[in-house]
Amino acid sequence: MGIGDPNTLDGLRQGEPETKDQAKLLLMLLFINQYQDHGRNVFEVMRKTADFLGLGRDPYNPNQVSIASAVKFGEVEFDELGNPTMQVNISQEAVEKLISQNPESIINMSFELGEFSVTYEWREKKLKYPEMANQGPSKTSIGETTSYKDYLGNPITEEKYRQISERMDETIEVTLDPTERDVEFLDGYASEHAYENLRKLAQIAKKHPEKMFIAAGGNPSSYKGETRIPDITEARIRLEQEGLWGNNLIMAGFTGYPGVGFESAVQYETRGSYGSDIYVSSNNLQVIGYRGASSYATPLITMIGRQLVLNGSKTHNMVTEELLKMTEVKEAWSGPEKIEYRVLSQSRAKEVVASPLP
Repeated sequence: MGIGDPNTLDGLRQGEPETKDQAKLLLMLLFINQYQDHGRNVFEVMRKTADFLGLGRDPYNPNQVSIASAVKFGEVEFDELGNPTMQVNISQEAVEKLISQNPESIINMSFELGEFSVTYEWREKKLKYPEMANQGPSKTSIGETTSYKDYLGNPITEEKYRQISERMDETIEVTLDPTERDVEFLDGYASEHAYENLRKLAQIAKKHPEKMFIAAGGNPSSYKGETRIPDITEARIRLEQEGLWGNNLIMAGFTGYPGVGFESAVQYETRGSYGSDIYVSSNNLQVIGYRGASSYATPLITMIGRQLVLNGSKTHNMVTEELLKMTEVKEAWSGPEKIEYRVLSQSRAKEVVASPLP
């Protein structure tokens, strides 16, 4: 199907699938390309966080477990242009089994359970006559009289006005150049699966009250031309009302995502997801060499939480309380509603982890 080097994104974006089998293979390869170094990067964030906190070189060698066996690839569907989308599922049962066998008391989960999707956009509709974009006709009504003019101001008939307008809106289907093709991962907390996906996580945490879970709260997605921000706010409220949300689960997010909704007008440290307990600034992640992402905020908070346990925090509530002491309350506005959220202060974190409990 035209794939170049299957080990690179540029090579994969040369692919032009004609069948479901070809599309599924291409989407699986794109998935692997996106996540093949994910676990290694997460561990590196932990190590660099330890360095930043002054805990010495390699003080923590966590029990690392691959969740590859939990990944299930679903069916492929095509849109009207032939762009394929594949559903991906991270199995709750498979992950829960791995956690049951893991001796760690604090579990880092830089991934989401449940359903999300990957789309390969290599075809799109474009205007057939893009040169007409600034050549639209005008329509003026005064009382019961309506007049029409072309873009130069010359009078035209209603029929001519309609013809020009229709011509301006005409589109053609085109195959994009490989450099223009896009791979879109729709976050599981930015879709209709948000509640069900979060419920799977809450059920695992509830089943293992002896462990503490630090989990990623999602990342912004570009999907079919629009930006979707993961939002677990309502899902959390529902799970709390159902008695499924435990005190051993902390959701991690990041700030620094540009121009999100109403927040961009008043708050520059915008959130990359909504509903998390603690956010990490992208600037702080950049200090240790990583971009803003909830999957990198998560191991940073996990590492601090582990050190709190070593320092004497004996319960989940104590760890949560100490973590929240390291945060600063920020404000954002969504229309008329003021929203408060907490951002980690790494300087404060450095002070706290250096001081064991009396």
